[in-house]
Amino acid sequence: MTVTPSPPRAARRRALAAAVVSAVLALSPLSALSASAATATPEPTDPASDASGSIDLTLAPVSSGILEPGDSLTVTMKLDNGTPNEIASSPVDLAIGTRPLSSRTALSSWLAGTAAAVATTELAGTTLSAAEPLTSSVRSLTVPASAVGLQDLEPGVYPLVATISTGDVDVSSTSAIVVPDPDADEVATTLVVPVTAGPRSTGLLSAADLTSLTAFDGALTAQLTAVRGTTAVLAIDPAIPASIRVLGNQAPASALEWLTELLALPNERFALQFGDADPGVQLAAGLAEPLAPRALTAYLNPEDFDGFIDGTQPTAIPTPEPTETDAAEAEETEADLPSLDELLSIGDSLTDVYWPATDSVTGDTVAALGALGSDGSALTIVSSRTTAAGSSGGVVAARSAAGEASVLVYDAESSAELSAAAAADEPIARSASVAAATAQLAFAAAGSSARPIAIALDRGALPTRTGASIVMTAIDDAPGIALTTLDELSASAERSVTIAQAEVDPVRVGDTERLRDGEADVARFATILEDRSLLTGPERAEILQLLGTAWTADPAAAHLAVTAHGAEVADTLDSVGLLPTSDITLAGSTASLRFWVRNDLPYPVDVVLLTSSDNLRLSVDSAIPVAATASSNTRVVVPVQARIGNGQVALELELRSPSGISIGTAQTVEVNVRAEWEGVGIAVLSVLVAGLVVIGAVRTVLRLRSRRRPADGEPDAAGAHAPEEADAADAGDPQASDAAPAGSAEDGPGGSG
Repeated sequence: MTVTPSPPRAARRRALAAAVVSAVLALSPLSALSASAATATPEPTDPASDASGSIDLTLAPVSSGILEPGDSLTVTMKLDNGTPNEIASSPVDLAIGTRPLSSRTALSSWLAGTAAAVATTELAGTTLSAAEPLTSSVRSLTVPASAVGLQDLEPGVYPLVATISTGDVDVSSTSAIVVPDPDADEVATTLVVPVTAGPRSTGLLSAADLTSLTAFDGALTAQLTAVRGTTAVLAIDPAIPASIRVLGNQAPASALEWLTELLALPNERFALQFGDADPGVQLAAGLAEPLAPRALTAYLNPEDFDGFIDGTQPTAIPTPEPTETDAAEAEETEADLPSLDELLSIGDSLTDVYWPATDSVTGDTVAALGALGSDGSALTIVSSRTTAAGSSGGVVAARSAAGEASVLVYDAESSAELSAAAAADEPIARSASVAAATAQLAFAAAGSSARPIAIALDRGALPTRTGASIVMTAIDDAPGIALTTLDELSASAERSVTIAQAEVDPVRVGDTERLRDGEADVARFATILEDRSLLTGPERAEILQLLGTAWTADPAAAHLAVTAHGAEVADTLDSVGLLPTSDITLAGSTASLRFWVRNDLPYPVDVVLLTSSDNLRLSVDSAIPVAATASSNTRVVVPVQARIGNGQVALELELRSPSGISIGTAQTVEVNVRAEWEGVGIAVLSVLVAGLVVIGAVRTVLRLRSRRRPADGEPDAAGAHAPEEADAADAGDPQASDAAPAGSAEDGPGGSG
């Protein structure tokens, strides 16, 4: 069927051209758009920006690089001075090829600046104003349709070049324009647009991330805005809706609105791997099939789901005063949190669709992925560069088969330019990429043997709101392109395709194996929890994020992220253990030794303290169950009993999970056993007590005897007469007086008895 470009498309292109020119005018005031354009005003850049040390020229045709017969040609040129020296005002010339480029290979070489000499015709010349160091100078130039070189152009892709002379150096920039063929058939084209959030190392997006990404100028908003009203097939990372739903009522309002709009879009869709994890590198690392997310219970807070409906938006329906029955039912409702499937839901979607990273596509990968699915009919999306026919830039049919595996092959050359345009912040660079993409699409559409075709936006760089919208408009306006659905594409016949030989980056494979080993350690460690998914769920989510395809754009950063995750895993494995204990002296035959279990996890854990001695001097209880509370230290009492002799005993302390998995680092405590000291102490104490008893008894007896002596009578009678005798002796006989003391000393109370 012959289809002529409709007037609305041409009108849209003219409107787009006017918009671009207006934007340029805002940057560089012009008095007229003509071959002798007015003097341009330099565009200052941030002085803190990185100096490239070079002079770069960018040439960007407006109207997506499409030149309708009879239209004038408008281009924008930008000179970037990345040197520390000023560039004086310099002349710039614009030229066009005398004939269309013959092939896509010739186009790619031309755009890369590596093409052989191409015959050109000068269209016009102008002057770029001086550019201070680290600044830019912008100029728009319009060439009338009557100019030599634009008259009577045949349909095709024409090379375009701008050259500026800056002193002794000439700097050039290449581009291309497409002159549409009004009689050409349109080619059914399937567009795949990823809905992703870029490279991440956390399991889910935070509320702050969601607020930024779903803002008016956020990347997720840009993705949905661009595909609204199109037939684009959405490739959705299920981690995004899961990140919104786990927050319940705490989810940002903009994120809830975004999710509601996503589910309401009629576009065909399929779910990427969680976190857009690369299935290819997982298979290369030895997995039989790609990893799937585990329970996300650790991210759920029951308090955030009060009045939450369908995981999308909070209810606004008022409720009556609760009764006792209502309270009982409410307790059950609070525990009814969304399931994993509910969290990951992206709406009605295609199943068994895999999209590995370009660098991890091999014949074995495609064969293994193609055999997955309920009936072994999985669809694998691959870049044309991974095929033998497309490795050198050739066009490959979208619906193809690599052996027994069904594949959807998207055109790598046009997809790369469109992705660059969608992510570009700078309008002139964006326009240059759009023009290059239009030229690439023109060759893709012209390859009649490769119909239908597919294009896909890259998952590496997030699009801007303006960039995504301009790209979708450029695709819709591209000559010979008619967007269609994946369902319509599947009705076409499969073409045979061969996957080119390739090897997956061994560093990425090694990192994947390290992540899997770390996950296995966490799974064993998690046996201390009643609900193991509290640790295994987040660990699996983080692994899948680290395997995200977006990381392939920066392999060095990806490797560093994996290394950092390994350190986090080590911290997790060290979060439960025994606190250090000093040496102990045991002076008795029995005692209770006290040790402490440290639990840094926010969850209670169950462990068993195993204790053993290295000799028979000490007997211990070998296994003590411990229920350690969350984020605290728990005391453990271990009964011990000394058996024979004194000496040093080494106690081996080790924590294990109820499943017998070793937890933390084992410790050795030296116990100095002095069990005989107890007997010696008792003997000494007994002797002391006996001695005190004997001394007390003796003193008591003596005291009693002394009390009985006055009762005998004789000592007292003698003592009573003694004074009288003494007085008589003192009065009558001096000798008797002298003898009295002697007799008194000899015959005292003891002698008279």
